[in-house]
Amino acid sequence: MVPDTKDLRGWVERLRDTGPVVIVGEQRHERPLLSAAAALSDAGLSVATRLLPHGPAAVVLVAREAAYAPVDAGVVPALVDAIAAETWSGAWTASVVGLTSPAPSLGQHVASWFRPRHGFVVTLSEASGRAVASARATRPRTGQGWPVLTVAHGQAPDGARADLLRAVGASETVAPDWLVLDPVERFGTPRALEAAALPANSAALLSALGPVTGECTVCGSSLLEKFCPYCRVAPVLMSSPGGTL
Repeated sequence: MVPDTKDLRGWVERLRDTGPVVIVGEQRHERPLLSAAAALSDAGLSVATRLLPHGPAAVVLVAREAAYAPVDAGVVPALVDAIAAETWSGAWTASVVGLTSPAPSLGQHVASWFRPRHGFVVTLSEASGRAVASARATRPRTGQGWPVLTVAHGQAPDGARADLLRAVGASETVAPDWLVLDPVERFGTPRALEAAALPANSAALLSALGPVTGECTVCGSSLLEKFCPYCRVAPVLMSSPGGTL
């Protein structure tokens, strides 16, 4: 969901007592997300923004995973990055006619018209993006694998989940009742089943982030790097003035 800057007062009131805020969204929504972050920051909130090369389902799942992690707010933006980097996202779709990103090939368009029963696995998590009849996704760099594939709640065509499992290399699917998404806006057709697979062990990713190096002097968040992800400032050690009166 993209925050509506026209409802800035409502967003500020809802978020005022939550502490630092992390806005997580799709890269294709960069302009409205950055505008919303700037507006909330101008209203006095500490805001960090993370734009991910994933679809709506993966964005929701990554954000939830990081939000429920037992870490300080200063660690959350880095944890979002770490989880997103090891996440697969995509969809099964019966046709690529309405798909614009990634852009299907001419052959895939033709196949949509003359061989619609086969369907396509659309991969969003790779930099280039792919829409292919059958594919095996790249394994995570950590080698953890994706044992579970989470699919959006809804009706799935026969064979869609099996195609996704083969593409990702997962062993089972889950469909949370709360993960209800309209695939038309992202994939151009209601006959699409969006899915995402998060890394099996987020705790390992958390431990790999490194130790906390300090505390932000403005918002009090823990620092993993030199600059605070919310305030964009670094602590400065002031030396005592020398000399005598």
